[in-house]
Amino acid sequence: MRRKVRHRLVKRPQFREKIHQFRLDNGLDVWLVQRKGFIHKCAILVFDYGSLYIDFRVGARRYTTPAGLAHLLEHRLFEKEDHSVFDRFADYGADANAFTSYSATGYHFECTSNFYECLSLLLKSVQELWLTEEALNKEKEVVICELKEAQENPSGLLYRNFLNALFTSHPVKFDIAGTPESVKAINCETMRLAHKFFYRPSNAILAAVGDIEPKRFIDTVLESANEWEDKETKPQVLLPNEPRSVHKPYIRSKTQMARHKVALGYKDSFFFSRRAVSKKEILRRVFAAEIAASCTFGHSSEEYQSLYLDGIVDDTFSAVYVADRSFGYFVFSTDTEKPDKFIRRIKKAIERRKKEGFKEEEFERIRRRTLGALLSRLDSLSQTTSLLVMGRAYDHLYLDTLKLVEELTPEDSLSVLSEVCTEKKCAVSLVSPA
Repeated sequence: MRRKVRHRLVKRPQFREKIHQFRLDNGLDVWLVQRKGFIHKCAILVFDYGSLYIDFRVGARRYTTPAGLAHLLEHRLFEKEDHSVFDRFADYGADANAFTSYSATGYHFECTSNFYECLSLLLKSVQELWLTEEALNKEKEVVICELKEAQENPSGLLYRNFLNALFTSHPVKFDIAGTPESVKAINCETMRLAHKFFYRPSNAILAAVGDIEPKRFIDTVLESANEWEDKETKPQVLLPNEPRSVHKPYIRSKTQMARHKVALGYKDSFFFSRRAVSKKEILRRVFAAEIAASCTFGHSSEEYQSLYLDGIVDDTFSAVYVADRSFGYFVFSTDTEKPDKFIRRIKKAIERRKKEGFKEEEFERIRRRTLGALLSRLDSLSQTTSLLVMGRAYDHLYLDTLKLVEELTPEDSLSVLSEVCTEKKCAVSLVSPA
């Protein structure tokens, strides 16, 4: 029996981008960005399942799984009984890889030939999990070794402490790969459980970009997903109630290193209010916050130049806003000989900015730079697929991002900065030479 499929053509004339959307009757969401004349082709398959999905409910039953399960499952999925799927991609001349983030697990490939064979291989490989206790234990040893190495790394220690200072109970506190203890607790049963509930067609989005013929593309998808059924009830991810204030205002550690590493940040309580937050609100907030960080501490800003000339920061300095669908925070970090001065100067600069606001010309300069960076990413096929699938997690089309950014005002960025950057929401992580 051949699956039914719905099709629509998404048009954005100003971009001259031809986008096909297909929806299979098993729930799989499929997108094709057709770009004529490109030699390279790429595809990505992303599941709505990441490291934050530790607790979830299916029907009336609640499940609690070890941290790092999503990451370990991603590591194992392409390893089959008699072959590695990565070797099969290599045989086709394709470069394949996978990733796990806070709220997604993705599998992707790029190639210049054998695209449809690779597409079929990708879709068929995720539908079944081959696993034995011996194979799982070997993979667990590798991940635990990597985690222990990361714990000894000063940068890893800095950010692990920072997140533990910022958050009380939200699972963003944990490394995406988990902890050595949580990885040890993972067994074959929990791996199969996660695969059954989250690796479902209605929980996935497939996107491809390149000079790809739409009919052959969807025919390949239909044939490869013909037996892929969506039998399970959709899991409801459960996140703990996170306080609006920080967990600890200050954490300091010492290790063998030459200079201090410091991270100062502010927790965005917007994500932990009782009010229902729309996905569009989150996207607007993320871009407004990113522009606020760049205007205040970007390399062309007066504040950065002053900090640099005074020897308080160097080229390691970073000023960013980090967010997902369930959390967000500002973080300002650097290697420095003067951590106390860094902390004082960052706080004073933010307070000064909150009083003075953003000048129209500097805001417009940063906004245009943001738009330029977005447009440059569209030159890359792989970046386009990533923008497409990640945008769909917010019910957003990547081509609409430019309009969203163009609608932002200096007041929008100032509002986010003023609301988030308060003393009660501030946490500092410091790693000093032993």
